[in-house]
Amino acid sequence: MQAESFTSWRTTGVALFVALVLTTLWCGLVYREPRALHVPSEALPETMGLHSVEQFTDREERFRWTKSTLNLILPNPGGQVHLRMQLSSGFPERFVPVQLATTPVTAFTVGPALRTYHLLLGPEPREPIALGLSTPPFSPASDPRELGLVFADVRLDGGTSPVLVIWLAALASTLGLFFAGRMLVNSLPAALAATLGTCALLLWHASGGWLITPLAPVATVTVMGVALLSLTGLLGQMLFADERLLGQRKPRTSTIRQPARSWHAGEPGYRFSEKVKRPTFSGDAAAQRVFPIVAGVLIVLVMLPIVIWTVTTVNPEFTSDLGIYLSATRDALAGGNPYEPFVIGVSYIYPPASLPVFLPFALLPPPTYDLLWRTLSLVAALAALLALWRTFGQPERAAWIGASFVALWAVSGSLWETLSVGQVNAVVLLGIALFLLGYRYPQWAWVGDLGLALAIVLKLSPALLLAVPLVRGDVGRLVRVAVGAVGLGLLALIWFPAHLWVDFATIAPMLLGGADANPYNYALGAFADRVFPGAGWVGRIVAIALIGAWLVFIVMRRRAEPTLLLALGVLVMTIAPGLVWYHHLIFLAVPTALVILNGTSRAGWLALGSVGLLQLLRPLDVLLGLPPWIVLVAYLLLLWAVVETMAELASSDVGAQFHTHGR
Repeated sequence: MQAESFTSWRTTGVALFVALVLTTLWCGLVYREPRALHVPSEALPETMGLHSVEQFTDREERFRWTKSTLNLILPNPGGQVHLRMQLSSGFPERFVPVQLATTPVTAFTVGPALRTYHLLLGPEPREPIALGLSTPPFSPASDPRELGLVFADVRLDGGTSPVLVIWLAALASTLGLFFAGRMLVNSLPAALAATLGTCALLLWHASGGWLITPLAPVATVTVMGVALLSLTGLLGQMLFADERLLGQRKPRTSTIRQPARSWHAGEPGYRFSEKVKRPTFSGDAAAQRVFPIVAGVLIVLVMLPIVIWTVTTVNPEFTSDLGIYLSATRDALAGGNPYEPFVIGVSYIYPPASLPVFLPFALLPPPTYDLLWRTLSLVAALAALLALWRTFGQPERAAWIGASFVALWAVSGSLWETLSVGQVNAVVLLGIALFLLGYRYPQWAWVGDLGLALAIVLKLSPALLLAVPLVRGDVGRLVRVAVGAVGLGLLALIWFPAHLWVDFATIAPMLLGGADANPYNYALGAFADRVFPGAGWVGRIVAIALIGAWLVFIVMRRRAEPTLLLALGVLVMTIAPGLVWYHHLIFLAVPTALVILNGTSRAGWLALGSVGLLQLLRPLDVLLGLPPWIVLVAYLLLLWAVVETMAELASSDVGAQFHTHGR
């Protein structure tokens, strides 16, 4: 067995090494040609510090006045760059300092005549080139604008060698595509696909793609997309290849996985043992057949019309959360403070460690980043639902029950609002789902723990789930989550200034305070505030009590199956914070998975009724402006269903799959 493992690792290492070498050689080959670019003033956006286009009186060309600072963002052709700008002071001679990114490089004395000014830049590792020209503004008597320089056009020449970041992006792309493909196929096909994919990307970029967008974000988003698709495919393959989870055969006796010690961070593993009787506690056979059919009908009749109405009527009125993320990323790249001015609902609220996640999209053109973010979020949501099915799926359950659970949330209003407004909830849900999957299957532990680290960096509230490994003494798991979070923080320090952490700390108290009087806030504090204005503190007391009760429960049941404790924790995490909006309710997919895939028929109906009520809330809340009492009922129904399911699992032989174990 050890020899086979060594051979497998040797094959993987050789295949990956060859793929990286071929990528390096191809990268050097395709970037050998020189490249040139001409950008007239009218082709540049106003955001670079330009006024509207004007016509020269003595020539056909057009020009634009700059503001006090002109920020030219130009693609980097590679190699030594020769940059030429047509400028005029429009006034007596003016001294114009020039800086590259934040580093001063030279200064021009610009006269009133339109002339070409030359600048020779050595090989720059960055892409694109960020050039800044600053000059004191003046305002003529006949023009109220603040004017800087007359800018006609810019030309640059370069090439013959790739930018350093292109080398790094190409190697990282091959590495990421290889490991993503390795989830589905063997090493050699994965290496071939990764090499061909990266080489095609490099060829496109060297042949003209560099004029459109930098390579690094395109490579990053490509790897993210392939990794998510591979993960989704692998989870689907695991489900559909397992006859027990699909219910294709349902023997009255089956194998129970008994707890056994594992080498992985002290985590309990599972081994197959003797066959024993396993009762079916999900109701009689007729109920099992009727349940998914009725659930499917309710999905179509209740959810879809509300989802369509919400996406087409309600969501367009909201501020784009994706726009907030990317605007904050660009502001932080320029050294600004994206947290000011701070207003809940329209300001950036995530810690600086989250900025590397948005960085690739912030460097892409508008039509592209929007489509890619929503597509990747949809795939992430599907992967999360499949991971939850794999985590909580029982051998005795028919495949239609698992499929009904996936369909239930795939057409939920909270998911599609997440996609419509460009929220991060789908990615956060995937991180939480992988964390639960890593608890059930030790081989997924690293993936799951890093997934939770990403979820915490993006949302903070999933940090509550760390109470489970903390109480259970799972030090290895806590270390892996910390490594993931710190790693993202270090990545942020590479591109973004350190003062952002201080800036974030200033808004943290306001984030904890939340906002009570908000019609779309479904937190407990909003209930009291909307019925008795100013009484939002009552909801906070209830929320704190709810979190405290869960903490006491996991301390008392610290030897219980951790995925059950975590499912209850996600329910508490969702409904207890001071600020919960409709799209945040997607996290309730976790406790719903526990109930539908394991609970009695009554518990399943309670969970389905809870989700149905949450869907009904949107039109009632928007059209009638009713207090969100219906959400409170939905929360209570789901809490009832989760507690009943956990009690059934604790008292039934079926609970052997969720066997109590400890150190």
